Amino acid sequence: MAPLRRIGLALTAAACLLLLFEAALGLLGIGYARWRLAWTRSASAGETRVLCAGDSFTFGVGAPRGRGYPEQLQTLLDERATGRKFRVVNRGMPGRNSSELLKALPGLLAEERPDILLVMTGWNDYNLRNSNYWRVADLSRVRLSERLRLRLADWSERCRTWRFLKTLWRRLFPEKVSPCRGLCSYEGLDEAVCRRRAQALAEKSRRSPGNFREWLPLGILLHRSKRFDEALSAVKNAVARRPEDAEALFRLGWLLHLRRDFDGAEAAFRRALRLDPLHERARDMLGFHEKRAPPPEEWLEALLMYDLSRIMGSARGVGAAVVLQTYPSPGHSINHHLRRALERLKREGTFIGVDHSAVFARLGQAERYFSRDEPDLYMSHLNEAGYRVVADGVFEALEKAGLLSAPAPAAAAGLPSADPR
Repeated sequence: MAPLRRIGLALTAAACLLLLFEAALGLLGIGYARWRLAWTRSASAGETRVLCAGDSFTFGVGAPRGRGYPEQLQTLLDERATGRKFRVVNRGMPGRNSSELLKALPGLLAEERPDILLVMTGWNDYNLRNSNYWRVADLSRVRLSERLRLRLADWSERCRTWRFLKTLWRRLFPEKVSPCRGLCSYEGLDEAVCRRRAQALAEKSRRSPGNFREWLPLGILLHRSKRFDEALSAVKNAVARRPEDAEALFRLGWLLHLRRDFDGAEAAFRRALRLDPLHERARDMLGFHEKRAPPPEEWLEALLMYDLSRIMGSARGVGAAVVLQTYPSPGHSINHHLRRALERLKREGTFIGVDHSAVFARLGQAERYFSRDEPDLYMSHLNEAGYRVVADGVFEALEKAGLLSAPAPAAAAGLPSADPR
């Protein structure tokens, strides 16, 4: 047999094996989804499941743990919704963009099997990490190599065999944990605790100004205490004393990003990654500084349309009513794009709309509802009181749509959009 023929047969056999393995993984996935559905239905018999999916505004950043809008909505449902039992599940993930939510949603739906899906997403769509922007943007000005890279990355995400092999590799050869991660524990501290610790560290740093071990924790604690200028000064001191520390450079980049010094932030993140290639947070933040893509104004609304329409389709596939929400920040540009996208989405399918930005625009003393965890008030997350306003708005919308008293939540599929006022 000729060598070329042997090579051709070997390649054909390998391709057939890969196709069979891909099909087997697909069948296993279908079997698992059906088993999960049966288990979830038996576990949740007699209760209406509400799944809250989104980013840090769903997770509840800015408020004490357990006081985000999903948890406060649970309290409202327990107190006011009579005759039915509700279970609210918070699956918000800080930093997640709409494309990442779309990719994660099939797993979330299979796991939780909700009757009602609450979605608040889009805030992080300026971060192009794992984004579908390339599907809707005009890439004619983008280099061919970049277009090929995007398509290859998309194919690898869809290929079950590739995902299986990647997971297996990570299990067999786990990556070393970055040595710079210990300081992340400061971010879980209460703000009052951060202020006290910052004051103690500030005294130490004045006594020994050359000590790196005090400047970096001091910068992080000042950041958590919302004293941004002092935090930036402390972190700059830390970088000056140890310029090869990846965590210090990441913190510097983060604070420069908040100050809208995007060039300085990008340079700091890239230096951090050169020193510590395992620093995932620095890599994630670089998604905000991707310069190879067209400007977001050209594709952001189309991206929201693309992702949200498929999110709605996935929810309809499991019989869940869909609630799409804007963000509470009245002045943020994402709400303009979201409102336009939601208006267009009404033609594709029915959902319940909650315009939080309109509600917060009418509130007096808006600063009472924001946590001030960023220098710009309306770029900040909400505090506990702000998340209560969001929970009230969602509760009112569900009540108007009949989802709190109807025998089957899926019956809301033909209901109009609701805007609590």
